Amino acid sequence: MDKIITMKLLAGPFEAILTDQKSVEVRLNDEKRREIKVGDLIQFSLEPELKQSVTVKVTELLQYHTFYELHDACGADCFRNKTKEEFESIIFSIYSKEQESRYGVLGIRFIKL
Repeated sequence: MDKIITMKLLAGPFEAILTDQKSVEVRLNDEKRREIKVGDLIQFSLEPELKQSVTVKVTELLQYHTFYELHDACGADCFRNKTKEEFESIIFSIYSKEQESRYGVLGIRFIKL
């Protein structure tokens, strides 16, 4: 049986999954994310109410030291055509450089179920 992992998402990324514009979720490679394996299911819930959700299946894990490295490797299509600078301003409004340095980063490629 596939493992089901729960994660929260803000409206923009959540809607992008629903409309098939997003196929990679970017997170710190912290303790929780290190448990994710290819084939696992992730249930993303829309913040703040968490009443709406979408389920995806993990197809690939992309592990890097920095968000820039992930952006370079994955390409702009993984980040909805955001430049490195645009991506950095978004990601570092969520995570700190210290967290990036401590944990590394993870791109979770998925297919929507």
